[in-house]
Parts: sequence; C-alpha cells; structure tokens
Amino acid sequence: MKLPRKNLDTSRQRRIGFAIFAILFASYGYFHQGGGWNQNSRLNQVRAIVEKQQLEINDYLHYQASVNSRGETKILPLKRSVGNETRSSLDSANTLDVSLFSGRFYPNKPPGTVFLALPAYGLIYSLESLLHVDATDWWIQTINSYLTNLFSVALVTALGGLVFYFVSQRLFPALPTWTHVAATLTYGLGTMIFPFATLFFDHDLVATFSLCAFGLVLTKNRGGLESLRDTFGYFLVGVLCGLSILVNYTAILTTACLLAYGFWTAKGKPMFVYGALAGLVLPILLLMSYHASCFGSPYATANTYQYSMFRSPDSAFSGMLTLPSATVAFELLFPYYRGLFFTSPVLLLTALGLVMMVRKPQCKPEAILCAVIFAAHLLVNSAFNHWHAGWTVGPRYLIPALPFLVLPGAWLFTRLPRLTGTLALASFCIMLLITAVEPQVPSAISNPLKDHVLRLVLGERLEVNGISIDGPVSTNPIGVYESWNGPGESIRQAERKWHAFNLGELLWPGSRGSLAPLLLFISAALVYIRRVLGD
Repeated sequence: MKLPRKNLDTSRQRRIGFAIFAILFASYGYFHQGGGWNQNSRLNQVRAIVEKQQLEINDYLHYQASVNSRGETKILPLKRSVGNETRSSLDSANTLDVSLFSGRFYPNKPPGTVFLALPAYGLIYSLESLLHVDATDWWIQTINSYLTNLFSVALVTALGGLVFYFVSQRLFPALPTWTHVAATLTYGLGTMIFPFATLFFDHDLVATFSLCAFGLVLTKNRGGLESLRDTFGYFLVGVLCGLSILVNYTAILTTACLLAYGFWTAKGKPMFVYGALAGLVLPILLLMSYHASCFGSPYATANTYQYSMFRSPDSAFSGMLTLPSATVAFELLFPYYRGLFFTSPVLLLTALGLVMMVRKPQCKPEAILCAVIFAAHLLVNSAFNHWHAGWTVGPRYLIPALPFLVLPGAWLFTRLPRLTGTLALASFCIMLLITAVEPQVPSAISNPLKDHVLRLVLGERLEVNGISIDGPVSTNPIGVYESWNGPGESIRQAERKWHAFNLGELLWPGSRGSLAPLLLFISAALVYIRRVLGD
C-alpha cells in the first residue's frame, strides 16, 4: 500500500499527535513492574515527603507483613530511631540504593524524579485519606506505586514522544508525515524507552527534558515560536537542562552539548548565554539546597555517602568513575549481555544514518550534536565501575542519549523503508517481550533475553535468590515494600504474583493473551492515523 507523501494541515497534525500520545501512554500505562532497589528508594522518599514532610527514608525501609483474621495481608512500616542507624540497619531493607549521613538514610540519587512524582502521590494519598482507604493493604500499596509512576514517569515519557514527533518534523520539514510517525513510534516503542517508562527510574525523564531543550533551540533557530522572545525562549532551554541534571547528574553531558550547540547556532548571541544560564541556575540551586539539607553541604552529592558496594577504590566521582574502556564500549553496543544494537537492532541503522546526515549541510550541526551526545554518554558509561547497570536488559545508562540516536529515523524511512520498517518491527517485538516479562533481569545472567526473558515467556520456572519465578508474563515477585535480600515471609504466592502485572491480566491473569487488548488498541490507533494521513 502506498502511503501519502503530502504534509498535513494543523488540524490533522493535532489529531495524529493525539493518536501518537494515546498509543505511547496506553502502552506505558499497561504495565506495572513491581519492586526493586532503584524504584523502591525513590518511592520511599515520595512517601516520606507526602506522609511525614521529611526527606529521610528511615521509616520506609523496613516493613512487616501479617495476615489478619479475615485473611487480608497488611503491610506495616517499621519505625526506626533516626540518628543511630548504621549500614547493618539495611538488613532486610526494601532497597540498598541509599546514602547514609548522620544516621539518616536518603536515596543515592538526585531528587528530580521524586519531586516530579509528588503531585501524583500527594493527590492519591489525600483521596485515600478522605475515603478512609486502608493504606496498609498490600494491594493498595502496589496500586499506589503503579499510579505514581503512571502519572509521573510514564506520562512525561509519552509527552516526550509527542515532542519527538514535532522535533522530527522541524528537523526534516520536507519529508512526508508518515515517516515522522514511524520514527516516533520506533523511538517510543522500539527502544529501551518503552520498558523504562514502566519503571520508576530517571533515564526516560532525562531523555525527555533534553529532547525538549533541543527542540526549543532548533525551533527558535528555524523561525518557529515567534511569540517567544529570544531571551525567554533561551531561559526555558536552561530550565529544561537544569531539570535534567536535577533528575540525573550525568545529564550534565547533554547539557554541555546543548549549550554549545545553542551558542553556535545562535551565532554567538550573548542573549542565548544570559538566558540559558539564568534558566539553568534555578534547578541547580534547588539541587544544591537539597544536598545541603540531606548531606550537610551543597557540594556533596547523593552518591557521596552511598553504600560501599557501589564504590571502587581510587575512582573519581564518589568512587564510581575510572578511565573509559574500549572493551566496555563494545560490550555496551553489540554483544547480547548489554548490547544496545542487540536488543534494538533498528538503532544500528539510525546510528549509520546519523553518520550519513553529517554530510548534509542543512542538518549538519544537528547531526554533529546528536553524534557527540551519544558518544559522550557511551564514553562515560564505559568508564563507570558498574557499567552493566545491575539488574536490567540492555545498557540503561545510554537511554538519555536515545532520542538523539533515533532522530535520523524519519530520513531513513524514506531512503530504506523496507529495511528500516523490518528492523523497527523487530525492535518493537523485543521491547514488548522485555516489558511484558521482566526488564529487571539479574546481572549474573549472561544472556538476559535468551536465558531469562524467553525462558519465562515460554512458561518455564526459574529460581532467583531462593524465590521461584513463573512465566509467562509479569514475572517480578518482589513488592515495593520488600527486597530480594529480605522478602516478606507472610506474603503468599497468590499475592506475590500480583506484585507485577499488566492490565490485561485483570481478565486473563498470567496469560500471554493478556497482551491482546494492548495490541488491538495499538492496531486501531494505527488504522486511525492511516485514515487521517489518507484524508
């Protein structure tokens, strides 16, 4: 079937944009991945701030599960004495992703993701208090975690997909609309953006904020957004870059590249420097204030006092960075343990497209920017002492650079439509499989896709840390209130099966068929987009 090449009027563009957002938000909101160190540490602080107006998470590290006379499982946090805590206090805690300062525990991460989730959890907590909902119920705590991520990370990431669509159009204005749609869905569903939008992690947020900042500079440079004065537009660029650093320290790499690009393409206008730096100051001051409140100094980071297992002797940045390694960089790109191109083969093609774009004068600065951002993240990831990123599939520390790697997608869909489409579809299938089964694969498994995800989806039973895991979908048995090191002994197997879930399991629990409603919705939305394109 030949797709139309014409570009569309504003009304149809909005309809397509809404359909893209609906596909992405529905896909991200379809899954809940259960607990884990990373998301538990952040959720602990979200609860601490909303429920007790405090930053330390001591009261949310340990829980006791019990079954009452009616057979209901209740989960109660065990209060701790602040000021006397030591590392040994982490035995059976629901996370080890913590830093300890003056007897107080905090997440070993910058606070941006937590701050973003506060409105969602604050509303949830207020409504439950008003309706007298029993917040100690294990299912309520699981649902609260799901909704908190849905209306923070998942929502922002879906909006980021919409931004990608319009940035792609601004970057390649001569290409037909369908190529921008295809590139956007490749980005949102065919890369690690998909599984990590279903987790309370920070990587997708950095990707989104960075992409928004880039899109704003690009649009200003190409004559768009005339209603925004130059200084205010550049101020927003600085704010977005600062927010990305507030979410993840490594976003300083993307920020430096974007500021250099903005200064270059603004032809050295002082107003860009003044505006962007002014916007950057506000989030950085907030970050420094957080550091001072939690760790006694604005220059201490959330990693300064973290658990010793995350630090290496004679390494920089709180014992986490060594010299870059070409061997590790290769491992991050190609082999099946953490290879980016192994789990998303379409990215190998977009990476080659990025190199080819450098030869085109009309988008040479943008192509260089995208290549430098990806190279910078790859370089730093290869120097990280835990470069493999722990329990995961794929190199999750490269996620913030993914929008810049995928941007050549629309151009490739016109040059090599069949090859690009085939690789994009294969990437989507792999990402859907990972998202549906388990994105948090133990680091000791050398081939996460083959030896863990595929075995589970085929119905095998595996054992991890003494706990049996059953496929085929939603296989993480750990709740947001427990850890692999210390699961709640009173959590029954029937309840443990619901620590992770997808919405289709409400009808077909524990079945591959539970994915059918999502696939039908995506198919219907694609048919709608096709009709709008053909009108």
